Amino acid sequence: MKTRRLANCFVQVQKELFMGIIRILSLLYPSKKKAQNKIAYLMSFPRNDNGLILKIVEELEDTKLILFYEKNCQTEAQFFSTKGVEIHSLERSFYFFRVVIFKLCQSKIIICDNYYAFLGALQLAKKSKVLQLWHANGAIKCFGWEDKQTSQRTKLDQRRFSNVYHRFDDYIVGSKKMGAVFQRSYGAKATQIKYLGYPRTDLFLDQKQLALTKKTIYAKHPRLKYKKLMLYAPTYRLTEQQVPINITQLEEAFGDEYFLVIKAHPHTVQSLVEPVNKDFYYQALAEYKMEELLPMVDCLITDYSSLPFDYSLVRPTGNIIFYWYDYIVQKNKIGIQTDFDEWNPGTVVFTMDELIAAIHQIQPNDLAQFNQEWNEYNDGHSTKRMIAYLKKLVK
Repeated sequence: MKTRRLANCFVQVQKELFMGIIRILSLLYPSKKKAQNKIAYLMSFPRNDNGLILKIVEELEDTKLILFYEKNCQTEAQFFSTKGVEIHSLERSFYFFRVVIFKLCQSKIIICDNYYAFLGALQLAKKSKVLQLWHANGAIKCFGWEDKQTSQRTKLDQRRFSNVYHRFDDYIVGSKKMGAVFQRSYGAKATQIKYLGYPRTDLFLDQKQLALTKKTIYAKHPRLKYKKLMLYAPTYRLTEQQVPINITQLEEAFGDEYFLVIKAHPHTVQSLVEPVNKDFYYQALAEYKMEELLPMVDCLITDYSSLPFDYSLVRPTGNIIFYWYDYIVQKNKIGIQTDFDEWNPGTVVFTMDELIAAIHQIQPNDLAQFNQEWNEYNDGHSTKRMIAYLKKLVK
């Protein structure tokens, strides 16, 4: 116990030192008083922008965009570098302190897709703005102040959390319901919620592009034309090592009717399952982006992921099954949105037997009400509104 307390104290000291260095360096930056005409984009989720970054480069010609990326977004960052975007890694190193902090201080606008701890210590110019462009347009799990783990953290941790939450000036959302989530979870004010819609959702409403993508996938995988597609896409778990569904059982029950593909969360480092050569388990499809796969999915199996909010846009008559095999752990450790039962768009199951029964009982579905509540402003024109808003801010 004593050793654990000492280790925790050491970690706290490291965190405070890290934040202190950032605070001092950003205060010392000589040109910080007048932010330059630059937009910084902090990326931790691949493809979360879905075209927004290139649109910023195209539409805001007098504004320089700089991309700062986490390790899992390196491939995407390299792509943007070929388009003339300046890129920098967010890995903690001497380079981070020497270059990244100063370039962020130069920026008039910082767009981020997640929680970034260092933002809580960053001292920016008064006219700089930090925009939270979250990586999901809905929430099932609790986060921020509503996450049950938060109350168990140290006072120093909670103070750091609070500093980050207060750093955000605006929250870009696609619905009043998501705006309310940020008000509860991050303590956002009503005036900070901007109902512009999520630019990343525009693609889900581009029927021409969706049809072209579907045609391309069918051309490469013609067998898909003769069966339905079942997608299992779980949320991120720090300790997840094995897929919690029994592929053999699913094949025995639905092998004649469905193909199965398993798609891991973008932050999952290792594969959830080992490749297997089975006709039912069509894992070759996992190479496609989620936005390319979702239009073809007849049955989405997930857990606490935000995928249903995207899926309902692209497949408003689709079927969603929530496989909550670890519900008690998740509910007690993290928490589920308290009003979930009021807007649940699918079926909740807890065991493999219940999952198989739910798939057998699938009926034509209508996700219109769910979309009206959670995709209220995701109408295919969100990128256009976002660009107009950025132009207004950089003036």
